[in-house]
Amino acid sequence: MAGKENITIAARDGEPLHATWYTGPQLSKDDRTIAILCHGFTGDREEWGRFPAMASALSKAGIDAVIFDFTGSGENNRRPVSLFRQVADLEDVGSWAGQRGYSHLATIGLSFGGLTTLLAEIPARRVAVFWAPAFYMNTLFASSRWKLMRFFYDSATSSIL
Repeated sequence: MAGKENITIAARDGEPLHATWYTGPQLSKDDRTIAILCHGFTGDREEWGRFPAMASALSKAGIDAVIFDFTGSGENNRRPVSLFRQVADLEDVGSWAGQRGYSHLATIGLSFGGLTTLLAEIPARRVAVFWAPAFYMNTLFASSRWKLMRFFYDSATSSIL
């Protein structure tokens, strides 16, 4: 399958999450890659046209993409929006991707979607991109910034040696 397809992904409570799946030529048959784009608070999977454009560009570059509406947003049934629920939705979309054979996953979170991606546990995730996130990295890691930098430095150098 190549192109763009409107789909629904089952959330853990059985509610459908409306989504659009973009596919293109995979760079490797063994390491299938997908990016999950997460919209901001009160937004939807279109994000004023930014997300379809990004997903289309990614798929043309060999990285499939899925944009979806969190519970209570977009085409989904109106329900209260919460960070806890959004994290669960994103983890469910991550599981959906794994069931389709994607071995590498990236998340791109815009604003409140960035905070959601920061908290979600997705084992296959290799990259997290924060697009105007609803948090400040310097504030979040201020007290442990040097320890964090040392950790990444030690991790990188130990894999080289």
